[in-house]
Amino acid sequence: MSKVIQSGHSLAVTIPREFVQMVGIKKGDNVKIEKRPNRGALILRFKGAQQLVIAQNVLRSPRKKNRPQT
Repeated sequence: MSKVIQSGHSLAVTIPREFVQMVGIKKGDNVKIEKRPNRGALILRFKGAQQLVIAQNVLRSPRKKNRPQT
């Protein structure tokens, strides 16, 4: 969970370090904010953020066949 903090005369939301490292954002990056007040939500889109990569072994892992129990 993130926290709301005071930043000058504004409020700011902290971004977890793990997310910052995973997406590759840094201080000063621009962010597009989509407001969804009827849902109580903000969607943040970081310009230049790296796309998250799904591990290849997850995509290519062999499926286990269901074997009847004897």
